[in-house]
Amino acid sequence: MAIFVLTGTPGTGKSSIANYFAKKGFIIIDLNQIVNKKHLWHGKEEGSKVVDISSLKKEAVKEISSIKKIIKSKTFQKSNIKKQDIIIEGHLACELQLPADLVIVLRTRPDVLIKRLKKRNYPKHKISENVQVEIIDYCTWKSKENYSCPIYEVDSSGSLRATINKLNRIIQRCDTKQGKKMESKSINWSKYAFDNKVAKYLFE
Repeated sequence: MAIFVLTGTPGTGKSSIANYFAKKGFIIIDLNQIVNKKHLWHGKEEGSKVVDISSLKKEAVKEISSIKKIIKSKTFQKSNIKKQDIIIEGHLACELQLPADLVIVLRTRPDVLIKRLKKRNYPKHKISENVQVEIIDYCTWKSKENYSCPIYEVDSSGSLRATINKLNRIIQRCDTKQGKKMESKSINWSKYAFDNKVAKYLFE
């Protein structure tokens, strides 16, 4: 059993990718779902929930432990399922310290991210906030701060299929010696801060 963390700025494709892997037999732990189910927030700021990070971590760890017990049970061992991997999905995953074998940070070009968030009817100030987070590579450096396992950045600016193919290659190599030595190429979107179409969203 391997535990993968899938994180990144809203709009980078986490939920769509998690849905794909769920159909392939992966167990998905949706952090947003835990927040809503357990009411793990103190209030709202500018329309967004202020999540209790400490409580979210505790609940996520509980769920991981519960899943591990099921997988180790005699009933599961007798089933035809040979291997069961877990994906922990959510933009807040980078803020937590969870047991993980691999962290994948989805990165999306700021101009593409703006289009995706506009389709979701995000207000301009929220688009601005998320574009800034993406340009400064917040999710990656927070992941490096909280996790000791390998951390890989994956460009998800293209099609969902293209991104899934990249993730499949990384996941398949995760357990191999070659995979453990595989280095992630750093993605840098800083030049987009000078793009006129992006810049107007940076200082909202």
